[in-house]
Parts: sequence; structure tokens; C-alpha cells
Amino acid sequence: MAFIGDTDVVESSRAVLTSVSDWMGDDEGFLVIDADLDYNNPADPVGYAALLDEYLGEDFPIFVTVGNHDSDYWWEFGDGSGGFSKVFGDRYERTGQSEFCAGELGVNAVCFYKGILLVESGIGEV
Repeated sequence: MAFIGDTDVVESSRAVLTSVSDWMGDDEGFLVIDADLDYNNPADPVGYAALLDEYLGEDFPIFVTVGNHDSDYWWEFGDGSGGFSKVFGDRYERTGQSEFCAGELGVNAVCFYKGILLVESGIGEV
């Protein structure tokens, strides 16, 4: 497993995702992104997901938590994409992660995945 946070759709994030991908290889690991996914205003949840797909693949498990830079774009987004919660909710379903989690994705949830207990909390952010 790998942990990262305070990412964005910038070159340094691409370098970090390359390192995660290289380090994980074909391992059945997963990534935890601890808040502040996108610093752009407005944020681009779909573009951010595309960045992750490009470097890690569409079926790589990724757990997320909301941060203060994400909260305005967590549930709803002007382009109809549904925001980060929709983009990652779709990913959780696609990868099977959702069967290991209970609660509200990235905000108030608990996941028991591969023997590891993960708490997703947005306390103080939303």
C-alpha cells in the first residue's frame, strides 16, 4: 500500500504516481490519497480520475478522504459529473472496494480491506 496527499494535476503529482506505479508493479496493493486532491478552482474531478487511470490503471484500488480544497467539489459539480464522491464512488464499485466499506465515501466511512482497517474522515472539512 502507498499513502499520498495534497496532490493536483501537475508534474510533481505525475512523478509521484509514476513512483507509486513502479513501486507497486504487479502487486495487488492499493493507494490511499489523504485529502486535497485538486487545488484548481474549479476542481476537475473527472480529469483527476483520468490522471490516476493513466498512471495506475482503471482498476487499481484507491481510497480517498475529502480535504478543505475538495469540499466545494465533493458532492456536486457544475458539469454534471457529480464531483469527487461520484468519480471515486464509481471507482470503488468498479474495483470491488465498496463491498469492504460502510458509510459515506471519503467523509465518514470505515473500510476493512486486505486485513487493514481504514477510516475515511472529513471531520472539520465538511
